[in-house]
Amino acid sequence: EWSALPTVTATAKHAWMPLVGKLSGPLEGEGFEPKEKSTGKTITHARFKQLIEELGISFLTTDGALFPTGCAWTEFGSLDSYGHDQGTKLAWRVEEELAGLQQRILELMQVGWTKVKVITDHGWLLLPGGLPKAELPKHLTTSRWGRCAIPSPGAVHGYPMTPWFWDSAEAVVLAPGVSCFIAGMEYAHGGPTLQEALIPSLTISTKESG
Repeated sequence: EWSALPTVTATAKHAWMPLVGKLSGPLEGEGFEPKEKSTGKTITHARFKQLIEELGISFLTTDGALFPTGCAWTEFGSLDSYGHDQGTKLAWRVEEELAGLQQRILELMQVGWTKVKVITDHGWLLLPGGLPKAELPKHLTTSRWGRCAIPSPGAVHGYPMTPWFWDSAEAVVLAPGVSCFIAGMEYAHGGPTLQEALIPSLTISTKESG
C-alpha cells in the first residue's frame, strides 16, 4: 500500500479508513498533524486512542488483556525511535524487532484472535555517514524537517512540492532524490521514494479463519 504524503508519522499514522473521515486540515504550526473535524483541535496520541474506541475498536496495550472481542488495534515496535536516536545503528535492531513482532502475533493468536493485519505508517532512508544535504534556508519555511518542509507564504525555492494528504490546498516541500534538508542525518523519512512511501500490508490468519 501507499503511505500518505509527507511520509511522517504525524500525517501518515492516521491515514486509514474509517478514521480518515474524522480528520482534516488546515496545515498549521510546525508539525504535520491533522485536526479533528468536529473540534478543530490537533490530534494527539491520547485522542487517537479515544477515536479508535469510539469507532468500536478496542485499543490493546502490550501489558493489558489480549482476549478477542470484535476488532482491536495494537501497536508494537520502536524502529522509528531507534532510527532517529541511533542513525545507522538501527540496522542492528531490525532482526530483534521483527522477532518481537512475530512473538506478539503469536501471543494474539494463542489467546484466540484468528486474523492479524500488520501495517505501518511509513518507511525510511538509512545511509551511513549521512544523507546528502539539500540547501533550504530557514527563512523560506515555517517548519523544516529532514525530508520535508512547510514553505513560507510566497517562498521561491525550486524544490518539488506535493499536496498535503489532509488538505490538498496545502503544499509541502519535498527534498529531491535521497537528499536531506538537515546536514548529518543518517536516518530520515518524509519524502516520496519507494523506500519511504511503499509500505507493507500483511495479513496473518489461522487455518480456520481462511
